[in-house]
Parts: sequence; C-alpha cells; structure tokens
Amino acid sequence: MKKKSKTEITEAISIDESKRMIELEVTIQDGLDNFLKVADALAEINESRLYRADYKTFEEYVEKRWDFKKRRAYQLIEAGRIHKSLPPNVQASCTNVEQLTELGKVPANKREKVAKAAIKSARKKGKKPSSTD
Repeated sequence: MKKKSKTEITEAISIDESKRMIELEVTIQDGLDNFLKVADALAEINESRLYRADYKTFEEYVEKRWDFKKRRAYQLIEAGRIHKSLPPNVQASCTNVEQLTELGKVPANKREKVAKAAIKSARKKGKKPSSTD
C-alpha cells in the first residue's frame, strides 16, 4: 500500500469521517480490480471531501495516494454512475470501464437500448460484449 508522507493537516475531519476514510481506502486498495467498488469509494471520498485532512483537492489525493491521473479517477466514477443507471439485466453484461465509457458517449435515454443491442450482437458472435460491440 502506498503511503504518503504526512505533512501538515490541511483541514480537520471528524473521527467518524476519518474512520470512513480508512474503510474506503481499504476498499480501493483491496478492490482495484473490482472497479465498481472503487468507483463508489472514489465518488464518496470526492463528494464528501474526505480527503481534506491530508490533501487540498480530490485531484491531489488520487494522484499522490493512488498514483491515478485525475482523468482516470473521474472515468472510474462516471463508469460506476453509468452502471448504476442501467437496469440489472443490462448491468450484468456491462462489466468493465471501457464498455461503460463507450456507453457514456450515448445519450442517457438511449443507453439501455444501445447496451442491449451490443449484448445481442456479441452473443450472436458467441462472445461477451466489449467496448467495440
């Protein structure tokens, strides 16, 4: 686990927030391969500003703590949001960031239809759906 060197506290957070930050960071560390959990943890850290005890901005937090470019962190968060917006039968087939990033380029009101068409097309080819379907 990467550890940042402790510097001065930029803003105090409560004990409950600090505990939650630790829980969320464990999720990120343990789940880098499970992007949906990572996306949810990153979104909550960003939205609740739980990074503020050690970092001035969310961007600084992800870059220094996780060695993510801010673009990647926001891509994960957006992929998680897109995934949550889909019906469960479509969610089960949209299982990676690249698929959801491509789906994010489609207007929200058409995503389900496009995803279902991609799933159908991939199944006809005997494959799992990918970002190119």
